[in-house]
Amino acid sequence: FPAGGDAGQLEEQFHISENVYAAGMYNAESAGYRQFVSDLEAHEPKADPSDQSAMAWLAVKLFAKVANDAPEVSRSAVLSGLNGLKSFDTDGMTPVLDFTKPNPALGGALPRLFNTTVVPAKLEDHKFVQVESGFVDIFVAPKG
Repeated sequence: FPAGGDAGQLEEQFHISENVYAAGMYNAESAGYRQFVSDLEAHEPKADPSDQSAMAWLAVKLFAKVANDAPEVSRSAVLSGLNGLKSFDTDGMTPVLDFTKPNPALGGALPRLFNTTVVPAKLEDHKFVQVESGFVDIFVAPKG
């Protein structure tokens, strides 16, 4: 469930409404997420924002960036552009992403996983609310 997402299904199916924590994929307090929600509302006013729709929106932004910078829009040019992209800025939805470095987590089993962070959220008043706006890397042990 994304931060800010409706928890009605969770409450309805499992009868859980408190002391529930979740990991959202995106910082719902960021400028990028606010732009995503604004674009979603403009084109599909009845749709609820979700991690899946945010991922699709970001994928279009990523493709547009790479295609705009490519000498031509072809499979090889887009692939080359993606492989060479060192800093894809999502306006705070995620950390800045670097597609040039394979991910070493899990012994390198997921080399194309470029964002290993989540945003912690807690169920409050039937919605998931971010606990903090910072990112937590799921492959790094917490300090303290």
